Amino acid sequence: MSERSGLKGIRKGLWTAGYILGPAVQYFALMIFVEIVLSVLLVLLQRLDAFYSVYELLSANESVLAMICISLPAFLIFYGMSRRDHYGYITDFGGRKRLPAAGSLIACACCMAIGLNVIILMTPLLELFPGFAMSNAELHTGMAWLVSIYSVLIAPVTEEALFRGVIYRRARKVFGVAPAILLSAFVFGLFHGNMVQFIYAFLIGLVLAFICERYGTLTAPMLFHIAANAGTVGAAPILGSPAPLPIAITILLAGCLFLWRIGRRVETPACRPVRPEPEIGETE
Repeated sequence: MSERSGLKGIRKGLWTAGYILGPAVQYFALMIFVEIVLSVLLVLLQRLDAFYSVYELLSANESVLAMICISLPAFLIFYGMSRRDHYGYITDFGGRKRLPAAGSLIACACCMAIGLNVIILMTPLLELFPGFAMSNAELHTGMAWLVSIYSVLIAPVTEEALFRGVIYRRARKVFGVAPAILLSAFVFGLFHGNMVQFIYAFLIGLVLAFICERYGTLTAPMLFHIAANAGTVGAAPILGSPAPLPIAITILLAGCLFLWRIGRRVETPACRPVRPEPEIGETE
């Protein structure tokens, strides 16, 4: 009996891990598939003289084009997944007709993104972990406007659909709010692939999950993420030059103040179940 119950517990644990983290695995599989297809396409174009100009254009923007080709289908997949498999709390993307404290949300995103980036860049992390500089340089080898569109618009909505729309919501159903916030932020940090971005993405991921929970709609963390990335892109000249630590801390504290204001003004929407929810480990 104990052996059977132990096997049942292992099966349930594996099912839970797959249920929560499976979409992230699907995303990485999609990344590998798209990169293979794009690499094969570039090899074919390189050998065709008539399309050599197309090859040069694609090869110069290979990294950002690959991410765009990955993100667009990924958003549709995870958008549909989030709409389809969730019950009760946060049942859709438009839980509110309008976002209260939207100005504070945007200001909070810009201040936190700029403040955290400045503080991180002042530490020796860039020297200790050169992977950030390498991945950043690889992404920014393409056309500036294309990189900006991806960074400010495409990446935020896709990542929110996956990490807050699916992973956070599923983890919330299994573990509750606080563990789900920590888990989704941790996976969000790992997704960025290097220690520098892990620290930044983990801290921002905590805020994004809190905002998703507070507003009860993905529109809010999407707007926050877009504003944060836009603020970082717009402040790139400032981030590239040394700034006094007190200024960076002041900007970050201003972001925390806006977040506190959001917590005071925005009331978490009530949970309204729309259909019976199956037990974890069972199928519909």
